[in-house]
Order: sequence, then structure tokens, then C-alpha cells
Amino acid sequence: MNGYSGHATNMKYEFVSGDWKGVSDGHETRGVRRIRATRAFGTIRVGDLGGYLERMDNLDHEGDCWVGGDAAVFCNAVVTGNAQVEGNSMVFDNALVHENARVSGRAWVSGNATISGNAQISGSAEVTSASVYDNARVYGNAEVWEHAQIYGNAQVYDDAKVTIQAHVFGDAIICGVAKVWKARVFGTAVLKKSSVFDTAEVSDNSAPWHR
Repeated sequence: MNGYSGHATNMKYEFVSGDWKGVSDGHETRGVRRIRATRAFGTIRVGDLGGYLERMDNLDHEGDCWVGGDAAVFCNAVVTGNAQVEGNSMVFDNALVHENARVSGRAWVSGNATISGNAQISGSAEVTSASVYDNARVYGNAEVWEHAQIYGNAQVYDDAKVTIQAHVFGDAIICGVAKVWKARVFGTAVLKKSSVFDTAEVSDNSAPWHR
């Protein structure tokens, strides 16, 4: 049954015959098919069209999770809980989007990324093999990768980059062209142009970091 091991009566969507497209995971093109709701849940009604999946395992049949718009979830990626993947976003590789998380716009979530809690990934942001959770937001053209963690009420946006096991949390904001790697930025810190790296810790807006 298209890779889904549950009972047919529990299925909340089906594939739409003939409605498919090719998407790239960076290495090869994979075929994904549009889905259609077969039962009502959350704000979804029977017959509502959704986004695209490669197989049934990509979207859980439990909870209110959904893939909508022209979004695509493929490879071994999974959407569960009440998570929403919308717009033209793509979730692939081994990524997990769950709980109340939301991925929208043209965002990419890939690698071993985990998006959870009430986290939001939007715009043209890219999250690869990193964790974004709690109430954190990553948007604009921001990039988060290589085991970085964004959590609390932290925000990463514009063209900012956070990578290599960096932690950004609390009410910290990383924006503009700021770069953070192997460092911790937290509290009320705001970085707009600075590069913070290695074992540095930044917790407030004092010079020279607030620039």
C-alpha cells in the first residue's frame, strides 16, 4: 500500500492519479505525487488537495499534520504531529518536521534536520542537518547547518548564517550578514554584521557585537 503499513480506514489522504512532478535532492531527480484528503481533520476537508509526497511514509496519517500548496516532502523525510509544510517549500533527505512546527514559503529543510515545537522556517531559508525548536524562527535567506541549534525565542533572518555546532537561543537575533559558528549567542544579543566563532559567547548588545 505505497509503503504505508497502517490500516486503510486510518488513511487520511491518497495519491492523485496523474498529478506528479520531478524534484531534485541535489543529486538526482525524484518523482513526487500530489495528495488529496480522504477524511476531515484540523482545517482540512474531505477532497482538499495537498502538496506532493514521494511515498506514504513521508506524512503521518495520525494528528493534524499536512503538506499543502505545492510543497514537496520526499526521500526519507517525515512530517508528523500537527506540523504543516506549505507553499513551495521542500523537506527531504532524513529531515523531521513534527509537533507544531511550520515550514513555508520556498524554504528547504534537508539532511538530518529536525524542526519541532512551534518553530517556523519560511521565506527562502535553508536548514540542513541542524535543529530548530521551541519558538525559534528562521526566515529570509538565512542558512542554518552542520549541527547548529536555534531555540528559545531566537530569530535568524536576512542573509545570516549559523553553522558548525553553534547555539543561538534566548531572545537572540542573528540578521543582516552576520555569521556564527562554533559559538553561543543568547540573551538579548543582536548581531547584524559581526562574525562570532570558536568558543565565543555573546549574551547582550554591548560593543562590539551589536553592529
